[in-house]
Amino acid sequence: GEGEEDREWKVDLRFDLGASTNLDARLNLKKDQLSVHVWCPSLTIYQEASVHKNWLIKEAEKLGLNISELRIYPSSKPSVISNSSIRGYSIDYRVDPGISIDA
Repeated sequence: GEGEEDREWKVDLRFDLGASTNLDARLNLKKDQLSVHVWCPSLTIYQEASVHKNWLIKEAEKLGLNISELRIYPSSKPSVISNSSIRGYSIDYRVDPGISIDA
C-alpha cells in the first residue's frame, strides 16, 4: 500500500457565479505542499483574484495552510490537464469523480 508520505489528495471545486459562469479550483496536497489552481473565465474576477493573490496566501497561512503554489488562469478549466510539473512533482490531472460544491 501507499505510505503516508506518498499520499496525494486532489479536490476539484466549482463555484456558480451566475449567468452561466463558473469559477473552478483544484487543490492538490502532497506531503506538506499545497498547490491551488483557479480558472476564472470572467476577466473582472480574474483581475480581482490576481490583485488579491498575496492576501489569499496570507489568510491561508493564518489557518495553518502553506500554499506552495497559487496559479490563476483567465479562462475556463480545460476538460483535461496533463503532464503538469509542479515544483518538481510530475502530476497527471484528469477529469475524474471528485467533489463538486455549489456555493
